[in-house]
Amino acid sequence: MLWQYIQRFSQVRNTIPRITPSTVIMAFTEGVTNKRLVGKLETRNIETVFELLALADKCAREAEAQQRSDRCGAPEDPTAPEHARSGRPDNKKNKQKAATVLAAAEGHNMACRWDKSGSAWGRTRPQGKA
Repeated sequence: MLWQYIQRFSQVRNTIPRITPSTVIMAFTEGVTNKRLVGKLETRNIETVFELLALADKCAREAEAQQRSDRCGAPEDPTAPEHARSGRPDNKKNKQKAATVLAAAEGHNMACRWDKSGSAWGRTRPQGKA
């Protein structure tokens, strides 16, 4: 919907000869209904039409991405660990996987373990092998 407003506004603006940048900014600000963009326009001092359209484009992209994730995304599981909800990887699991892959790539049959701090890993030989 924001894209439609930007497109229509630009079409009408291009039909008006010798319009000043301040008039364009004022007219755009008064006509826009996107709450996020309205908030940004209220807190920023926009001086050029380029700045205005760049900000509007950014907000339109964000709104489009939000709509897409609302349609396709699954609801967050509040019982999931913080790293799973935030989209950040679980570093401990990634390090364990990396250690296993490195051991396999080196051709060693070594088990990986974490030290007590959980920040570093070491390799130990499996029981029964010398």
